[in-house]
Amino acid sequence: MTEAMMDQRTDKPAADSEPRLMRDMIHALAIDGLVTGAERAEAAALCERCGDRGQCQEFLASPTLRGVEHAPDFCLNKDRFDALATEVPSTF
Repeated sequence: MTEAMMDQRTDKPAADSEPRLMRDMIHALAIDGLVTGAERAEAAALCERCGDRGQCQEFLASPTLRGVEHAPDFCLNKDRFDALATEVPSTF
């Protein structure tokens, strides 16, 4: 694994150090691969400060999640994720 893919604080793959809910939201919005580098680190930092984790978990567990195109209003990364989601056609 390349050094760029490693979290320098833990020597784990970088994805392991990111908030799971953020990764799940990125996947749900079908923007995998579009949130990278510094933007991904900023998104992770916002997610870590979020006070709505329970609401996020409920959103991500919803049976109506399939085909969702926008992050929920409570998401601190809503503007960032929605901007990226408009760049790619939905895969659902």
